[in-house]
Amino acid sequence: MERILLASGDVKLESPLKLEDAGKLASLANDPSISQTIGSAGFPYPYTEEDARWFIEKNRIEIDRPFIIDWFIIYKNEPVGIIGLKDIDYENKRAHVGYWVNSRYRNKGIAGGSLRLVVDYSYRTLKMHRLYTSVMHNNPSSMRVLIKNGFSIEGIEKDSIFLKGKFYDMIKFGLIFRD
Repeated sequence: MERILLASGDVKLESPLKLEDAGKLASLANDPSISQTIGSAGFPYPYTEEDARWFIEKNRIEIDRPFIIDWFIIYKNEPVGIIGLKDIDYENKRAHVGYWVNSRYRNKGIAGGSLRLVVDYSYRTLKMHRLYTSVMHNNPSSMRVLIKNGFSIEGIEKDSIFLKGKFYDMIKFGLIFRD
């Protein structure tokens, strides 16, 4: 996959992820707060180097076009998290966006700045019309990041995810690009 660099201020996004970065990724992702708020039973904790290698090596290309693009979030030259697009649908011009930042680096505007870069890239480069995502109801910080970047609430999926013996609602967000 071709190299994609996006940057603004102290935030830089680097794609593709490299296998030699598996240790760094595992260290960042091995944060219990991520697995508790990301809204996916598929995000393990503890997060191992093997998990990171699987994530880095998974297929992201179909018929010469990416259907997944993941970036390392770099803040002041330090990797701090991941942001990505998945289920990129070129025909319907839409993609799912997701992100996480290690808890040591939160409340610095990093997630918001990273999302701003990916929103711009999605519209200008990929020519998307719509971005969407879901946020666990117990993650108001992520909801604020989305709203500040132009997303709006589209609905609530009640008891949508079952984690550690409990059901959680997912708040659905979307962003429509208007010309």
